[in-house]
Amino acid sequence: MKRSGVINGKKVQVSPYKVFETSYGLKFSLKEPVCLSSITDEYDRVVARTHIANCGFIIAYKLDVIDNEYDLNEIYSMIERGECQ
Repeated sequence: MKRSGVINGKKVQVSPYKVFETSYGLKFSLKEPVCLSSITDEYDRVVARTHIANCGFIIAYKLDVIDNEYDLNEIYSMIERGECQ
């Protein structure tokens, strides 16, 4: 089931929980904001809140929140181009 998010002021449709892959093989999924309550590490919670503010979803692989700026730039671009549906 697709969900709406907003990135760079543009409304986008994404498929939460589906596993996607960047051009260099990093796997990730988009988790709904309600998953924030399951993140116990304070740093990861801050990163997850930033993801929610930037695109409406938490970007992670399995239980690991992705915090690498290079990775996030590519993922945000993928979301904006509609590659995460």
